[in-house]
Amino acid sequence: MNKKGFFKPLGITVSKENAKEIERGIAKIVGREGRNCPDIWMETNLWLSDPKKKGQLEGQLMKRFAP
Repeated sequence: MNKKGFFKPLGITVSKENAKEIERGIAKIVGREGRNCPDIWMETNLWLSDPKKKGQLEGQLMKRFAP
């Protein structure tokens, strides 16, 4: 996933310091908490391909990580 292309319009800055926290947040949102990275991103890609789920993901990420 292109970090700037997805997160920047949401007002979320991804840095070396917060990348893991954001990844854990995404895992929790998509229901893959505690899973490995490929499993998390496979489910995330499914969410991104569904407009309703994508909106939910974006909203929850903005609520948690945007200033």
